[in-house]
Amino acid sequence: MPKTIVKCSVPHCEQEATRRIAAPWSDSISSELKTFGFACSYHAESVISTARSRRKSLHLLPGESVGEIATYPLPPS
Repeated sequence: MPKTIVKCSVPHCEQEATRRIAAPWSDSISSELKTFGFACSYHAESVISTARSRRKSLHLLPGESVGEIATYPLPPS
């Protein structure tokens, strides 16, 4: 089975992502990581900054919560 290569979320960057930028999300019944983007080593801070801005503008429903933005390593391809 071919391996999926995830690219950096920064427009026009063709680098392979090395990190997933995400935050824990829950609706009080289930929980998962809400992905805000993927970053190569060079653009990590930029993607994190954009993710934090997007997180602040979320409109959550009653019972929903979103934790802090964090980085999660992606396995090498």
